[in-house]
Amino acid sequence: MFYSEHKHHLKETNSRKAKDEKWIQDMHNRRFISWFHDRVAGQLCMNMNAVTDIVKWLAQGPRKGLMKYSGYAVDGYRYHTKARDNKCAVQSSGVCLVASTMQVSCAKDKNTIVSNMKFYGFIEEIWELNSHKFQVPLFKCAWVENEKGIKYDDDTGLTMVNLNRRGYRKDEFVMATHVSQVFYIDDPENDGWSIVLPMPNRVYVHGDELDDAVLEHQSFTNGLPPVEEFKYELGEGDAKYIRTDCEGIWVTNRKKGAYMLVYVCGIPKVLLNFLK
Repeated sequence: MFYSEHKHHLKETNSRKAKDEKWIQDMHNRRFISWFHDRVAGQLCMNMNAVTDIVKWLAQGPRKGLMKYSGYAVDGYRYHTKARDNKCAVQSSGVCLVASTMQVSCAKDKNTIVSNMKFYGFIEEIWELNSHKFQVPLFKCAWVENEKGIKYDDDTGLTMVNLNRRGYRKDEFVMATHVSQVFYIDDPENDGWSIVLPMPNRVYVHGDELDDAVLEHQSFTNGLPPVEEFKYELGEGDAKYIRTDCEGIWVTNRKKGAYMLVYVCGIPKVLLNFLK
């Protein structure tokens, strides 16, 4: 309600810019917080029950102090900062955001196109804002620049990102409930690029314990020897990545003859590919 009301207010008070959607959106982003505070305060002066308690606290803004965490559980998923990920066998810092974006051909273009876009990145910091009656977790993320940092493979249907190509530095924060978790693995054929895999749902219990999960994806490697000839030498650091108490399942690919089915405990950083 307040969102659309403020945009309508901007159009009414700036008639010359009323049809310039980009200008309206920019002004909305800049002025909404102060307008929202004054609007709610005005309503409360006339009627103390005019708005809900949540709206009252939102209009006041969060407390000045905040809590910062290296891990946070949201809707059954366990998220970590990248710094904590680097010390763990479980990768939990990758995120994907689907956002409605306004696109224009140039800075002076008044004809905008609104569409959904996917943004990929990883969590750098986790903040928890305290709005007196409730807490709001935010992720400060390093986002990949979409134009040169993301590409799609039409043959495999895979999405690849270059995590070193940073972008959107002025829009680093996102609400924790607005992202989905993804997993990045190094592309064996393209140096510097990572393949994006969606995360299966996790059940967070205590600490960092996660239920076993199964990932099923098409193989993205070619030329491996048959399974009966495939040998893998385990190193000291590999034991925690591999399950030995379950039987593998082979799923046939209708087109190319093989699928990859990976069993993992908590989604480790190293995935082994088993091809039939």
